[in-house]
Amino acid sequence: MNLADAMARAVEASAAVLGTTSPNPPVGCVVLDASGEPVGVGATRPPGGPHAEVVALREAGDRAVGGTAVVTLEPCAHHGRTPPCTDALLAAGVRRVVHAVSDPNPTAAGGADVLRAAGVEVESGFLAEVVGDGPLRAWLHFARTGRPHVTWYASDDAEKDEHIARADAIVSGMRTAPSSGTPGPYRPLRVDVGHPAHAHDVDAALAGRDVVDVVLVGGPTLAGAFAAAGRLDRVLAHLAPELLGDGRLVLSGTGVATAAGTVGPDAVGLVVERVTMSGPGLRVSAVPVR
Repeated sequence: MNLADAMARAVEASAAVLGTTSPNPPVGCVVLDASGEPVGVGATRPPGGPHAEVVALREAGDRAVGGTAVVTLEPCAHHGRTPPCTDALLAAGVRRVVHAVSDPNPTAAGGADVLRAAGVEVESGFLAEVVGDGPLRAWLHFARTGRPHVTWYASDDAEKDEHIARADAIVSGMRTAPSSGTPGPYRPLRVDVGHPAHAHDVDAALAGRDVVDVVLVGGPTLAGAFAAAGRLDRVLAHLAPELLGDGRLVLSGTGVATAAGTVGPDAVGLVVERVTMSGPGLRVSAVPVR
């Protein structure tokens, strides 16, 4: 297995544990044996449980000796609830470690240097931009800013439902509160706000709750309040082409233009960061102008 495929598999493993690891990062790891064959796959367990590297190394066993560990985040080098992942990698006898994103947390960072000092070949930053925009996105924002990552969906779709189910917290307006039942084993924290919505009040409600990933469930008024307070981090919308009866072609499910509220001198601009195909339509990801 080549490194790109191994990293893609590690990302898949990390995506599977979204919603279960906060405040720890959802990390994925794939261990390749000395010949390059995958022999272990792991992802971060809930807080207090083993990290992705340890899970993958346990599955690999002796086959990890002389092999390569491919990890979405730089292995930690500090002793918290669990021992350092660098210790586990060294004890397993891996020859090489390839990681995507460097750890922005100063307490846990430095794992790459520890491994290099012990004679392990380390490649840092492999596919970092792509991996950093995946399951690690919210946690990286949290680690760098100390604030939860807040997403607003400008259209309803399956991706929104899945994100709501796996988010750490849901913030909703009075008239847009989601149903109390959440599918699967995930139980996001619910915060309902009135009108006018104040993002700082939500910050206070979430403080000390290990909340990393937040989804806004509401219309442009709620999203606009967060944008104006500098607390909106991403807007997602799915645009679907529809042919009207008179032959005109329109895009439905937009709403992106209203994310910052009423257009005017106080409006908050959006910059499109990515447009991808999604079924018959387009998936648009935009971020507020800071």
